[in-house]
Amino acid sequence: MKTSSVSPVVRVARRGFTLIELLVVIAIIALLVSILLPALGEGRRAARQAQNLANLKTYGNTLNSYSADFKELGPAFTWKGGQNYSTQQQNGSYVSYTAGNDVAAAANQAADIIRRRSAPDNSNFAVPANWIPHILYSHLVMLDYISARLPEPISRSPFDKKRIEWSEDPINFQRFGLPEGRWPYSSSYQITSASFAPDRWTIDGGSLQQAGGVFNLYQYNAGSSSRYRLGGRKLSDCRNPSGKVFAFVDVMRHKGKVPHYFTHYAAETCVVMYDASVSVRSTYDATEGGYWTASNAAPRTPAEISYEPAGQDIYGYDADPEGIPNRPGRIRWTYGQLSGVDFGQRDTIRR
Repeated sequence: MKTSSVSPVVRVARRGFTLIELLVVIAIIALLVSILLPALGEGRRAARQAQNLANLKTYGNTLNSYSADFKELGPAFTWKGGQNYSTQQQNGSYVSYTAGNDVAAAANQAADIIRRRSAPDNSNFAVPANWIPHILYSHLVMLDYISARLPEPISRSPFDKKRIEWSEDPINFQRFGLPEGRWPYSSSYQITSASFAPDRWTIDGGSLQQAGGVFNLYQYNAGSSSRYRLGGRKLSDCRNPSGKVFAFVDVMRHKGKVPHYFTHYAAETCVVMYDASVSVRSTYDATEGGYWTASNAAPRTPAEISYEPAGQDIYGYDADPEGIPNRPGRIRWTYGQLSGVDFGQRDTIRR
């Protein structure tokens, strides 16, 4: 007769984490996060900076392609006052434009590019009054040349949260607190005045200047000769292609808690030169810039930009965060304009 025995089941109690062990694990995780987050943030910053350089490289390549197709001319508005222009809109209809002077004709050309290239269709875009589009909107000519849709991502810095937001709904610009519909089509990359303005002022008044030295305020006097018109600059007029900036990031947003404009002594900016090379440069290393006076007699000192009165500008940034009233215009106002130099050597023009 067989007998069997049943072994008793042995239960092993499982011990959980003690409070001390749990706190140690949490501390280790917190330590790892504190180590990794800055590295991840730096990686994101580097990627965005690389995108800035890639966008500016497109600007530089387009500059040279445009020049090759249009007899060495740089991209600038070409419509003239007193002439009639007719263009086909997105809906197939034609619109005619006529203006009394060259600047107003350029404003019409900029508006026409926005109306034809916008997605969604912005056929009702209104031309702002007293608009000198050459200053902040010359990139529209390049985007039209490459048949881009507007607002075009390559004209926006990945650090520029304001313009990225504006581009999401350019037609209903009022909801962003913008005064005019042109701002969603503006660029984070400012094309230097040398690309469209004469190299010097003249006795008979041809000039583009910083109006009263006030930041982002300009005035233009066409003078008595057509040779002082805005636009019509040739790349062959640039004596130092590797030292002359074509376009640059206007605000440093990638470092520190407070954005700095390019004239700030601690600012770094991405630039593309006239030879299409790109780099990140300290604007403090740039020549101070400047331009002749109208009489050619007064001291030829650097053009200064005033940030007074302090207060927020269209971007929502404080234009004078540190109470420094005036700074040299540097890249924006190269001494000698297209004939001058921004980086790599001293001014080559005798003052």
